[in-house]
Amino acid sequence: MPWKWNIDATSFVVLLGEDEELNFRRARRRLCDVLSLAPVSGLQAYLRNYSTLMEAQDKQQYISPYGMTKRQIRSIRCAQMLSRCGLLANGTITFCTIASSPRKGRQVIGLCWLMTVCSWLSFAALVAVSFYSKSTTWVGISNVATLALWSVYVRALDVASFAPVETRPPFPDKLDSAIFLGQDNSAFIIEGRRRDIVQWTGAGLGYRRMHAAWLRFLALLRDTTRIGTFALLVFIVCTIPNGSDVDRIIFFAYNVLGQFNTRISLHLHAQRTLLDLQDFKKIGVPSRTHVYAEILRRGYPEGNWAKDVGLLPKGKVWEAWRSFVVDHRDVDPKELWEQISERQSRDLGSPRMRGGSPS
Repeated sequence: MPWKWNIDATSFVVLLGEDEELNFRRARRRLCDVLSLAPVSGLQAYLRNYSTLMEAQDKQQYISPYGMTKRQIRSIRCAQMLSRCGLLANGTITFCTIASSPRKGRQVIGLCWLMTVCSWLSFAALVAVSFYSKSTTWVGISNVATLALWSVYVRALDVASFAPVETRPPFPDKLDSAIFLGQDNSAFIIEGRRRDIVQWTGAGLGYRRMHAAWLRFLALLRDTTRIGTFALLVFIVCTIPNGSDVDRIIFFAYNVLGQFNTRISLHLHAQRTLLDLQDFKKIGVPSRTHVYAEILRRGYPEGNWAKDVGLLPKGKVWEAWRSFVVDHRDVDPKELWEQISERQSRDLGSPRMRGGSPS
């Protein structure tokens, strides 16, 4: 058979979407995700050490005014919600609280199960084409069936091995908040009890607590799973190029189903996470200066927390503005910055005080 690039490229479609698959694994799958017959995307993600799932940290940081510090998000569900639900849209600052009794979200859960049913129907359709097409060989049928069963197995192993880590912060019933600043003129602020804030933003994954014998058994399964994943990748790369055109088309279509399932499921998980929040209040802000003003006027603990966490740009004008903007709520924040800057410039006899202009 003459060599063609598209023949070899077909087998490598199983490698696409590794980052999305890792995020999906860290998002704490549900039963409907495990039972899906859509293949995993980025199969090589299961070659990694399983401990990497517990070390996940998103680049997004949040500010804790009560803790007077910046922290990274460990909960991938929170990070996905921020990125996929448009909560940091330019020109908007949003306040909300964590619900004491989260909504069930029956519509979202129903869509998740619908995705599972669609995966079964799609898999059945591809198997039917494989059996009824005269051009199909054992290559197409064996690769699709093996990848389907292996995908269900590795998902089930993730669920059996990992659970959200329980966090126990000091003074759990005290007020706290998490301030997420967008790259543009935007912010998203969650308020509630410290216990809820820490659990919601910092609950990564950890190994489940169970009998020592079960822990050793699952550890053995995880080690053999990495070997099995490597063997499956070798099998796919070696057999798919030697299959028929129909074999390659079926295998490619099946992996497209996996890519689609992973992305849609991540979006549905983000929507489900959003149901944990309530009392949304959105405020339009024309500039970054107005974002800072709304945060400072919110009534968070007195003191230099804004300076300690680096909320504002450095400069004497901003230091003075930080105090005046809270006391003069009826004055436009940007105009107040201009007034302070001009007054300090006149006092020093210079054209303009250094300290960065407001955005």
